[in-house]
Amino acid sequence: MTGEPLMSRSRGSSPWRWWVLALAAVAVSSSYYESDVIGPIADLLHRQRGFTQSQLGMLNGIISIPNVALAFFSGLLIDRFGAARVALWTAAVGMLGASQRSALPTH
Repeated sequence: MTGEPLMSRSRGSSPWRWWVLALAAVAVSSSYYESDVIGPIADLLHRQRGFTQSQLGMLNGIISIPNVALAFFSGLLIDRFGAARVALWTAAVGMLGASQRSALPTH
């Protein structure tokens, strides 16, 4: 150790860190989009499909249930197996699911 503070050390100038930052920003943005999708189409659902305000509220609530349940169970998994392993497993499952989705026939 040279005695200099940790924050003052150079972290290198790898271009990969910017790609990772951009990928993380897109992932976070897209994950929040699904929970906000009802707002822009609520008027259409009300006028064209006859949804009541109560039904629209229920739809918003139902969309949030998986987010709460997955946060709880992923927290338990992270405590037991560690964040790095769980992140690798979830990325692998997501990649497998995306590849299976692309293999489905289109109509």
